[in-house]
Amino acid sequence: MKKIITIVLAVFCISAANAQLEKGTTFLSGSFNLTGYNKPVGDYTNSDLNVGLSPKFGGFVAKNLLLGGELNLSYDHATYKQNNTSTSQYYYNSATNTFGLGPGLFIRYYAPLTTHFYFTINGDFSYTYNFGTTAQTTNNPTASPTYNETTKNYNGLIAVAFSPGFTYLVTPRIGLGMSFGRLYFSHAGIKTVIGSKTTKTSDNEYGLDLKTSSLNFGVSFYFGGGKEKK
Repeated sequence: MKKIITIVLAVFCISAANAQLEKGTTFLSGSFNLTGYNKPVGDYTNSDLNVGLSPKFGGFVAKNLLLGGELNLSYDHATYKQNNTSTSQYYYNSATNTFGLGPGLFIRYYAPLTTHFYFTINGDFSYTYNFGTTAQTTNNPTASPTYNETTKNYNGLIAVAFSPGFTYLVTPRIGLGMSFGRLYFSHAGIKTVIGSKTTKTSDNEYGLDLKTSSLNFGVSFYFGGGKEKK
């Protein structure tokens, strides 16, 4: 059964001034994402746990136009298990732990639909450095003895993405937002180390992501930039 839990934590506002989406207004937000699943199929079991933290900050350079930066932190733990329970002739286990860290830049335009409701277009450019290890254990008496192997993985990921969303200003200083789907392109340089052997590859990906993992909710704070409009 697949379980997806997305929790978005907002960082507190440090100004008492009312704010508008205009030049001089400062933006502060953050998100915490927790995603996981455990999927047994016959003799196979896949599981994954992913945790991500992304504080964001920025400022409006013109009316309804926001520029900002973000810091992306992530941890992923994935396991794969295979065991022929009927004959007990073969099993395979692997566990992968991956850490990610990297900065990003974003631009967001707020198109007003009503006084407090906005349609947003978000553009993101990010670099993430991921590093991790995969530990494998296998046992196949009919082919080879038991062996253990550890693989080290390193990659630098450059990504560009665009996504639509909506923001509702509950007050001039607090906004509730959501986004779904993204059009993206990414390039990864990958280095794999197994024992004394090192291999280097690269990978390009692009497409339209409409998975549930692209659905995000958030709370943002806006401060400075003018007085509240009645």
